[in-house]
Amino acid sequence: MKKFCWLAFLLILTAACLDEPDCYQLNNNYIGITFRVLGTGQGDSVLIRKFGAEVMNKKLPSLSFPLNYFNELDEISIDALDQREGVFKTRVLKYAYKVRNEFISEECGSSFNLSDLRIVEHDFDSARVLNSTPSKGGGTHIEIYRCPVTDTLAITFSELFATTNGATVSNPRARYISKVFDSVKFQDKVIYQGHRAATLKLPVDLTKSETVYEFFSNGQRDTLVLSYDLKTETRYSVCGEQTFASNLIRKGFTFDSLVYAVNSSDETIRNVQDPYRENFKVYQCPPTNRMTIAFRATGNVAREVTIKSLTGPHLSEEEEITEPIKLSAVVVPVDKDNTQSTFRITYDDDTVEEFTVTYVKSTLKFFETCSEPIITGLTLSSNNPNIQILTANSVLQYPSQTNVQIFPR
Repeated sequence: MKKFCWLAFLLILTAACLDEPDCYQLNNNYIGITFRVLGTGQGDSVLIRKFGAEVMNKKLPSLSFPLNYFNELDEISIDALDQREGVFKTRVLKYAYKVRNEFISEECGSSFNLSDLRIVEHDFDSARVLNSTPSKGGGTHIEIYRCPVTDTLAITFSELFATTNGATVSNPRARYISKVFDSVKFQDKVIYQGHRAATLKLPVDLTKSETVYEFFSNGQRDTLVLSYDLKTETRYSVCGEQTFASNLIRKGFTFDSLVYAVNSSDETIRNVQDPYRENFKVYQCPPTNRMTIAFRATGNVAREVTIKSLTGPHLSEEEEITEPIKLSAVVVPVDKDNTQSTFRITYDDDTVEEFTVTYVKSTLKFFETCSEPIITGLTLSSNNPNIQILTANSVLQYPSQTNVQIFPR
């Protein structure tokens, strides 16, 4: 009994000493867990609802935690989203390790040395010890693997744009755009609704060798038809028999442009991978008929005005302004089916500014795949001392630049 009391006292004294910063650094009681996917071994981000008793609700690629000095056998539960089934599941990892008490100095007393970390039991798809010696903080000691999801590909959306002087096109480039999708359908089933994204994860029908997708955005409908090869096999014993899709082929699409994504070796990514990889890139042609109207005050400085309405015979209801709004500039489309456009602006004091611009639809295009011509030669159809066309910006660009300046009376 005396021996037990003395040992308990020593442990309490040691733990107290380890609260000192310099002494604490001598202790190696942290382990790190990293999440990965079977097959590729790539890192995985897991949506964790609870880790042990801690509520997290975070998507994490890894985590770390301290081990208990006074145990050599312990367990931790992880409540996380199962990416194959789409539901949260609680899984338990039981692990063991050795604890040795070592005298360091009179100032620090003793420290705990932890070693021989090993997994005793778990109900994850797969887990292994990568480093059996706990650390003072950080690092990966245990890797937890999940079976791959074999029915999801990825498609990204980008917008093309370039610079033009009306005679040539230069600096062609692309940037990701976050599109708003009214809905996205997979084999006639709605999978997204009112969704905004630059990347969509799309399911692949593993019961057929072809999948049809429909995309509805801003009143436009686009389709994509993919074909592929299917192979059913047991690649990883813990995952059982799975069906894999490869040799993705774009059979048909209505986007402006759709190309295969490539990997770091410039090889097209034709198989469904997990973690998902970008398989296809959709490129959207730039609008060629956007014109910017800027309001100016004396001295050619920006002026904020309140307009009650901005209308034009060619403008749709969505493009018109019909309620009072304060602004210093506004982007409006010109009529791409004509060579002139008329605009009528009503200010808050009921004064009206009406003007017509004329232009030329050239044979020049921003990109070969894009059908809309570049608009040049922007001019006023009649002289108006309150309105100026900037000669340097008489060619419509995208992104739009200031083309018209109005000096309200």
